[in-house]
Amino acid sequence: TDKIMPDEVYGYLHSADIGIVYYENSFFANNSLSNKIFDYMMAGLPTIAIAMSETKRIIEEVNFGKCYEEIEPRELAMLINRMANDKNLLNNYRKNAINFSQNKYNWKLESKKLINAIDMITTVPLKVE
Repeated sequence: TDKIMPDEVYGYLHSADIGIVYYENSFFANNSLSNKIFDYMMAGLPTIAIAMSETKRIIEEVNFGKCYEEIEPRELAMLINRMANDKNLLNNYRKNAINFSQNKYNWKLESKKLINAIDMITTVPLKVE
């Protein structure tokens, strides 16, 4: 598909069955966290991902998918088919993803952390030496 406008993303995600995070496991990718993870979580999408450190941590904490060290395209296709055919697993992953996105990983809660951090910075006098 061509580029998708931000306000159209969730329509596409809600029509999907499984989310895929398939980046080359490089130093940069391994030490970052894709927004896709949170988009998939909010859409209740079970996810298959390359086991990059933060991605793996979030997926395992929430338990809404599986991480693999390296996946060849043929292997990825088999994993997608296996997951898609396990309706109980898919339903559990969906429930976990939606629950966490509503109760832990969401802007309403994260914004409070940001505001608190800004308040700490702006209320603590700086020492200049």
